[in-house]
Amino acid sequence: MEKFFAEYFANYARCYDDFDPERLAKYFYAPTVMVRNGSVVAISTSSDVLAYLRTFVATYRERGLKKSNLVSLEVKLLGWWSALVTVHWIIDHTNGSILRDFQTSYNLLKNGDDWHILLTTNHDVPVQAA
Repeated sequence: MEKFFAEYFANYARCYDDFDPERLAKYFYAPTVMVRNGSVVAISTSSDVLAYLRTFVATYRERGLKKSNLVSLEVKLLGWWSALVTVHWIIDHTNGSILRDFQTSYNLLKNGDDWHILLTTNHDVPVQAA
């Protein structure tokens, strides 16, 4: 399953690199939950998922995303229909620097032959005061 999910998330990353929220939205189950910076965003419908991703992808474009690199992943199957996949990402900036270096865990649910993201949890590191 590791090879399957490596390809799955490589294709997922291309949606960001192509700034294509419509294609990206197809990876998400609705409802979906996203946890980032200690906040929870619950998104109820497919159209709301798409609206959220349009904003998210536009933000990455504005901040200079050049390429999303899948560094490594860890897969834990949770029975027949669910999986927890933790991915280490490095996002390249258009100026040649690293825009982001982070990990995200994805809870996926299998529906028929397709896997969809039900929950994402970013492994955020709190900013320390100087």
